[in-house]
Amino acid sequence: MSIPNCPPTVEDVYEALDTVKDPCMVAGGHDLSILDLGLVYSVEAKDGHVRVDMTLTEVGCIFTHRIFGDVYEAIEALTGVKEVEVVPRWTPVWTEERLNQKARTALEGSRTAMFRTIKRRSLDAYDRSEWQREDLRVAPCEAARGM
Repeated sequence: MSIPNCPPTVEDVYEALDTVKDPCMVAGGHDLSILDLGLVYSVEAKDGHVRVDMTLTEVGCIFTHRIFGDVYEAIEALTGVKEVEVVPRWTPVWTEERLNQKARTALEGSRTAMFRTIKRRSLDAYDRSEWQREDLRVAPCEAARGM
């Protein structure tokens, strides 16, 4: 918690960053912050000057400006902030190992459900294609004529 007329501490900045949500996670029904996802590599706070080194889950994320803008807004709202610098870092590349336990738990079921859906859709598509191939084998002329 920041103290009036005092510059923010590193802890204050981390607390503010924990309010910044990833839009994709929110859309998926998950209340996960950029800290939960492990997107923040480091924070420096000295005399009102704050620097955040961070990444995104993938280079070219369509929400880059939104997330970085939310980071600026969250930090600038702290008492005593004079300057904010957000530095995008693409190395090391973000991987799922950076997720905290809250994010791992939240996304575990989503990942399983996603793979079940993909598998079901793939099997359904395969079944339909087998059925169509069987029709072609039985009566290729009728199938070609649309009968």
